[in-house]
Amino acid sequence: PFYRARDAEGKIVRLAGEAASSQGFGGDLKVMVSLAPEGTLLNVLVTEHKETPGLGTNATDRKLTRSLWSLCAGGTGAEAAGLPPNGYLDRFAGQAAVGFEASRIDGISGATISSRAVGDAVQRVCDAFSRNQAALLNERSAS
Repeated sequence: PFYRARDAEGKIVRLAGEAASSQGFGGDLKVMVSLAPEGTLLNVLVTEHKETPGLGTNATDRKLTRSLWSLCAGGTGAEAAGLPPNGYLDRFAGQAAVGFEASRIDGISGATISSRAVGDAVQRVCDAFSRNQAALLNERSAS
């Protein structure tokens, strides 16, 4: 499924797509991917998983951490969206959904299976967006 976010005038400004992968180390893994209307991936959030804490969770969890640099620098990417950073999940930001290939995103050593599962779920969202882009962006479509 996809969800549309609209501005005050009703124009679609963001889309969010959900997908699942059965390839996780601990079983099913679900993601929510936000996209700009032209198809640029903005953020990835893993909404459900059973991955191994400390290994697989490196590819799935967003944990709020602060460094001296983060306190001094302005937020960008995931932080600007109010999400804690995740080095792996943030690699998807800026990628084009149309023509997306998850295999081009390097996984995390020690969390290879979890990384592949996240990539598989993101790939599913991108494939669905690519097939249905015109209908999803039809301003007259139901929200």
